[in-house]
Amino acid sequence: MLFKKLIVLIFLLSANLALANEKESTTTQTPDSDFSWQFMINMAAVYDPVFLKDVELNGIDDFLAFSLSLDLYYKGFYIQSSQRRLGSQFYSSEIGYQLINKDDWAIDILTKSYISGYSPKYLIEDQDKPIPTLDGLNDRDSGNGIAIRYSRFIDNDLFSVEFASLGVLSRADGWLIDSFYSHLIQYRNWDIYLGGGATFYSSRVIDYYLGVDLEEANEYRPEHQADGAMRLQAEIFAQHPISENWSFSAGITQNYYSNSVLDSPLADKQYITQILIGVMYVF
Repeated sequence: MLFKKLIVLIFLLSANLALANEKESTTTQTPDSDFSWQFMINMAAVYDPVFLKDVELNGIDDFLAFSLSLDLYYKGFYIQSSQRRLGSQFYSSEIGYQLINKDDWAIDILTKSYISGYSPKYLIEDQDKPIPTLDGLNDRDSGNGIAIRYSRFIDNDLFSVEFASLGVLSRADGWLIDSFYSHLIQYRNWDIYLGGGATFYSSRVIDYYLGVDLEEANEYRPEHQADGAMRLQAEIFAQHPISENWSFSAGITQNYYSNSVLDSPLADKQYITQILIGVMYVF
């Protein structure tokens, strides 16, 4: 609760500071302050398993993804999808405001989805066998959060760290800290991103997704209160233009979750590999 109130306070103070800076000086304006946009259609074959017990990818619908996205910039406000991080391709775009934008660093306030929710009923229907650990379990909503992000730019390197509260915009409570480093290698017409990251989830976040309340407990899933957890990531992500409007992308991410995830009776996977191969059309 204290962290949630702190995030809201930072949001209000940051917005007032940004408006004050905008009135006092225009020396920090950049080309990004002009209006620009692009609309994209993404089509991809994906491999994106979950760590829930006995849940496996099953059927072509689990491997195909189609999405529409919009990148828009106007006077510090933006809607965008990350082009440097494969993991962000599995979640929604982010909406934010650029509080400070310097040549080598920036501070933003933003909102986006950090964790995918799940419906136990839908997951069971999609499987070829019963899953007693999920049967009768309540739905878990997506973890949408409000965050402050610090970004540091050095040549072809980008480092960012986000402090996010999930209790303001979603039923998932708690907070997380997400850090990521990306290095760009340009080879001919290829943009190759080598990345790595670490995310810490508070106990309330993990308990919402992997905990078991007393009224949900049964012989297959005992009551469980989850502790905080850590996720480590390593990935390679590449993009290549096919034509003026079409581009090809592919990548692989290896995720490792700390032991506290496996302590839950709902989970049985500690290592998760995500793979994406797709094309994008830009209007």
